[in-house]
Amino acid sequence: MEEFAAILQKTALFRGIEAEKIIQLCRDLGCYQRTYHKGNFLWQQGENVSCAGVVLSGSVQAEKSGADGSGIIAAHHSTGALFGDILMSSEHTGSPVSLVAAEDTRVLFLPFVNMMREGACAERDALERFRLNLLGEMSEKYWLLHRKIGYLSAHGMRKRLSLWLLDETDESGLVTFSLSREQLAAFLGVNRSALCRELSRMKAEGLIMPKRGSIRILQMKALRRLAE
Repeated sequence: MEEFAAILQKTALFRGIEAEKIIQLCRDLGCYQRTYHKGNFLWQQGENVSCAGVVLSGSVQAEKSGADGSGIIAAHHSTGALFGDILMSSEHTGSPVSLVAAEDTRVLFLPFVNMMREGACAERDALERFRLNLLGEMSEKYWLLHRKIGYLSAHGMRKRLSLWLLDETDESGLVTFSLSREQLAAFLGVNRSALCRELSRMKAEGLIMPKRGSIRILQMKALRRLAE
């Protein structure tokens, strides 16, 4: 656990907790680590989930299968990300998605029952901070879902893409992301080839400047009009 304490300290879930207390907290909560090779399932659609997880290295993605056998990527979680936090509190509800290692991945699992148990940890201040951080993370997930519904409700790929770019941009107009174009297309509910063509058109029109892993917004006002 000591080798990953520095990683955990940088995550939102363990924000404000000293490295030594993180190690003790994880021990008291019965946290455990697992390693998965690319393509391995952490759990499958329909299974009950009793633990949340933090990606220590690598990445995982949530995949949902449709009635026709097709699949979409519902979420992508890279190093430091928390997942399963909403599902673990739904004792009798199976997961709506399968969780798959997108690459060789190591995960720290946190059992829900132990997190909620009174006297679960000797470091009470650390446990209180941990629980507050967990609630904050769950709130962030709710608002992300709210935004995604907005993307999927928008008519036309350009509008969906514009809404996403505006939500993700920083003060300088730069959008950085870890998603591949295939993953971004699945997240926005559009065809990958069509997404690439739309990005090329927006670049040709001088609206954006795509680069590997980032997109620079060149005409913010024009993009806002497209999103209206």
